[in-house]
Amino acid sequence: MKTIFLYSNAHSIQGGHNMDKRYGVMKLVLSLMVAMCFCFCASQTEAAETIVWKFGHTNPEEHPWNKVALKFKDIVEKESNGRLIIELYPNSTLGTEPDVLSGILLKTADMTMTGGSFEPYTPSAALLEAPWAYKDENHVKKMLESEIGKKIYQDFEDAGFHPLMYNLRSPRNLTSNVPIKTPADLRGKKMRISNTPLQVSMWSKAGATCTTIALSEVFTALSSGVVEMQENPYDMIYNNSFYEVQKYCNETEHVFSAILYVVGKEQYESLPDDLRRIVDKAAAECQPYANELYFKTKDDYKKLCEENGMQINSDVDKEAFRKVMVPAIKDYLSEDLWEMYQAIVALEPQAD
Repeated sequence: MKTIFLYSNAHSIQGGHNMDKRYGVMKLVLSLMVAMCFCFCASQTEAAETIVWKFGHTNPEEHPWNKVALKFKDIVEKESNGRLIIELYPNSTLGTEPDVLSGILLKTADMTMTGGSFEPYTPSAALLEAPWAYKDENHVKKMLESEIGKKIYQDFEDAGFHPLMYNLRSPRNLTSNVPIKTPADLRGKKMRISNTPLQVSMWSKAGATCTTIALSEVFTALSSGVVEMQENPYDMIYNNSFYEVQKYCNETEHVFSAILYVVGKEQYESLPDDLRRIVDKAAAECQPYANELYFKTKDDYKKLCEENGMQINSDVDKEAFRKVMVPAIKDYLSEDLWEMYQAIVALEPQAD
């Protein structure tokens, strides 16, 4: 009986050890399951918190404006640890500028670059590239940082777009196959104009026969003789190869301007506070870089046009063009915008 008791006790002890082992294994399995569940939930939360902004614009990848966009992207993604991703779509791969602007309101896009072509959304956008309003790029900077600039920014906000920073543009010039020195040289010549009523009005007033043609069709129109002239900044002249079908670039410099980097207001305001601060910081850091890059590279495209055979005509009577065009500008602008225009003209350009 004693032996049986001892055997049973020993068996009980052995069974206890087995139970302890099974319990330990179960604890380990449960711990692993909890850990895996935690990691899965954490990864799902992280994925849910990742925000992607689609940034579409019309410029090529090597353009200085895209370099500024890349810097903005790098700062935002680094500072946010990847919580906010900026997907860049240069070269109109997300559509034309009007396409992207409407897409921002529809939430199919989030960011773009825009300027005077934003006018359908707010009339004051026309002042970003108002002809003969600015003496040079520094005059544009002075306006953007003035109360007038703040008013234009607020108009963008009211239209559903939040301005982040700006980029200066080289002046617009007139290209042709004969030298153009005065408005009299325009008479009887067919000119391509972008689809903006102000441009049509002032160039018609100066004597040109104006036709609105999409930018993508201008090269063909020039080469076939449908039009004989067009106007654009040097970067646009070069990127569209207009030097191949136009002999002269006449430095009218009738427009100094800027474009704004904008994001949808709803997209911006829906960000958590810390991400909004990161976006604001990135834009503030990019602004001096954008200005520096502009002044460093602004003559590069002019040189490229010259290297490709285009002749530069600097003998242009700018004052004669200004005098004949300003009345058309006044007639086009509303009374309030004309007052803002005059206030811009009166601003003294700031130093570099």
